[in-house]
Amino acid sequence: MRRKMRRMIRKKQIERLLALGYAEAAGMERKSFAKLIPLPENKANPIIVIPSNLIPIWEQMELIEVDGKHGKKMLLAESIRDVIETSDVPYWIYEVEDGGKLLEYKFPEEWVKIFGENNRRALTVMEGIALIAQLPKTLKDNNFVKLLGSRYFAGHPYLGLSLEDSVPELDAVQRSKYCSKAASCAQ
Repeated sequence: MRRKMRRMIRKKQIERLLALGYAEAAGMERKSFAKLIPLPENKANPIIVIPSNLIPIWEQMELIEVDGKHGKKMLLAESIRDVIETSDVPYWIYEVEDGGKLLEYKFPEEWVKIFGENNRRALTVMEGIALIAQLPKTLKDNNFVKLLGSRYFAGHPYLGLSLEDSVPELDAVQRSKYCSKAASCAQ
């Protein structure tokens, strides 16, 4: 991907975040916020991730929207922990897949193993929110996106983004209900 194309992708994704109100949520001027976003690497399908230390999980959930309906709070944010190390500054994820190729596998442990064998990893909550912020159609088309890169330590351990009555929600799910798709990205 040429530098010009990478700049265009960066600009388009920044414009989307600004339209959703990310700069205001971070308490920053729009130009200052935009300067935080690095240029993506020369890899396929980049998605910018804004870490929770810049804008907390629940504020980002309230900013994302699918068909004009904003996300809502469902869990205790302090009980969510990433099991994958991520950056505390804005960063890019690449080659995101919805997990459709893994439908034959039924349990999270199987998906994580397959991800590793294919040089991929599960998405965290913040990465899932970033995906829906940029590509809301992903949630609309799939109705559920599993986020195995984070865990919930106040009840059911697995997390997912779903559409409930057409409203985006982040919620914990039982292991037995985890039989749809698990999103992943390139390592």
